[in-house]
Amino acid sequence: MNLILVLSITLSTFNFLNTAELSSGKNVSSSITTPQWDREITTLLEKLPIQSDGRIKPLSTHARFLLLRLSGRTSTQSPDGKSLSPAEWFLLCLFYPEIAKQCPAFIIHDQAVLENIGLQGHGKKRDRYAYNELFPARDELMTQAQRYSQIPPAQRTRIQEQLLNLADNILDFEEVLGYLEFTRYTFPIQDNSLLASFFPDQKEASLGEIIQSFPEIKKKLKTVSQSMNEQQAQETLATIRNFLGEVSQLVQKSEHFTVIPPDDPSKKEWLSPLDTIINVFDPTIEEIPNIQLFALFTQLEREKGNPELFKKTLLQLVQKIQQKAETRGEATKINLEVFYYKAKFLFYGQWLFFVALIITAIWWLSLENKFLKFSVFSVNTLAWTFLITAIILRCVIRGRPPVTTLYETILFSTATAVLLTFIIERFTRDNISLSLASFLGLLGLFLANRYEMKEGTDTMPSLVAVLDTNFWLTIHVTTIVIGYGAGLLASAFGHVWILGKMFNIKQHDKEFYQRLSRGIYGTLCFCFFFSFIGTVLGGIWALESWGRFWGWDPKENGALLIVLWCLIVIHAHLGRMINSLGEAMGSIILGIIVSFSWWGVNLLGVGLHSYGFTRGAWNALLLFWFIESIFIISGAYIVFKNNKQRI
Repeated sequence: MNLILVLSITLSTFNFLNTAELSSGKNVSSSITTPQWDREITTLLEKLPIQSDGRIKPLSTHARFLLLRLSGRTSTQSPDGKSLSPAEWFLLCLFYPEIAKQCPAFIIHDQAVLENIGLQGHGKKRDRYAYNELFPARDELMTQAQRYSQIPPAQRTRIQEQLLNLADNILDFEEVLGYLEFTRYTFPIQDNSLLASFFPDQKEASLGEIIQSFPEIKKKLKTVSQSMNEQQAQETLATIRNFLGEVSQLVQKSEHFTVIPPDDPSKKEWLSPLDTIINVFDPTIEEIPNIQLFALFTQLEREKGNPELFKKTLLQLVQKIQQKAETRGEATKINLEVFYYKAKFLFYGQWLFFVALIITAIWWLSLENKFLKFSVFSVNTLAWTFLITAIILRCVIRGRPPVTTLYETILFSTATAVLLTFIIERFTRDNISLSLASFLGLLGLFLANRYEMKEGTDTMPSLVAVLDTNFWLTIHVTTIVIGYGAGLLASAFGHVWILGKMFNIKQHDKEFYQRLSRGIYGTLCFCFFFSFIGTVLGGIWALESWGRFWGWDPKENGALLIVLWCLIVIHAHLGRMINSLGEAMGSIILGIIVSFSWWGVNLLGVGLHSYGFTRGAWNALLLFWFIESIFIISGAYIVFKNNKQRI
């Protein structure tokens, strides 16, 4: 029997095994001390470039969104109660998986989820649990998840959806736990076996030791295979198959992300540490592949108890990977992306808009004090600057225009609306526009934050094919989103007009309401201009991408609805068919139409534009439309009754 041939067949036909069972669920003593990572160590890990979700990013970004998806926040606690950043938590997962299993990293939104799989909760409806707490019900969870995955999403209950998400999160977490399992791997050496001759006086050998010796093992196989009897050949073959089977499982576990740029510049896909050594098992290759980076990962595992040696090896690993990436012209924005998330421009911008809103309320109560007005303007300007800085940094990091994802449409439309309030205030000096800046800025960044937490995925992903063009993204998508921002601002003016009339605010100040009406009409015209231009440009893009200018796609219809409604209100105004109340109601209806075009059509899941689906957004949209409809009807009735105005 030719063992070289058998080895070749085994390598080419072996199917990767299911590696779901990574743990027995055995609890580690809660008294165990969590390692204190040196700040330089976490900084190095944060800047480690990896390839995940189709793009090159720092490991800190990957860790941040994984923890956000699992726990609903970007920090967690160690078993001994210490706060852990995403990088610190990820280090625990990689190098101390038994400790990571005790961190409360899984958010359960409803205790009924636990009851469904036979577990007792903490007594709270919503709480966070450790992996070891959930593990006893793991098999039942996976069984139910498999069953519920066959149900169409629209027909699943809330609990079924949460069970599916929990199962996905458990599997993702297990992938991270097993990523560096190859560094801890040992293979038993049986007496009188082929491997025993290479590792005398050893009961087991590490993967690194076997890899270094494997070219010699293949040579020896080639020379001794013909002299083996059938029993010896079968025993040797079984040993090799067992080893290759275990290596294949390790390879599967190490595919959560890839971290090593390939030497071949024509290859775009990066490699995992085990991918770099897999050629050593090829029967046709005699030499040992370059296993330097693989060896550094193994060395990190050995040195994790010595902070200085660990730091030195990690620095060497990060530098070598960065050099390989730079040679390929990749990972050039890693440091900038790390800075972007650490600077928290959007977080601080949201709080500044909140502070500005508080000052705005005091300003109106104090009869429009000039110092307070200056304070409102200054804080709003600073908050808007933070928002614009975040948008610019995202453009530089991605090399893209400012709007490529639904998340970025929130940021850009918010920036547009706030900027328009500044411009309108500059010309009208009516104080109304400046007051709306605080509210719209806070609302926009709050929605952006909620979207990020809800999705729990990278907000700078690789683009779908149809969007992979900077030119059309710039002139079509950006233009349309400017129209969204203007439409929402017009809607905000309409709300102020109706609320003012409902609560008799400045009831006898006709100029106040005239300024509001001018604001409504002006922003509505602005919305029409950019929406119309954006829609036409979108048609040109569709002609280039799909071979037709217009196809009555839901997204195209949504954009057309905005344009047509703006035209209806504008013509009704010019023809004196409506007065200020009608314009206010029309602007609020415009806000409803904008929200449908912006978000609603994506949720339909049909058409060529169905690449912006957002989980769980239907309920929020329906609630928004219901509230707005009630507001329009009741507001119009009260205003018409009190003011005897025609609509």
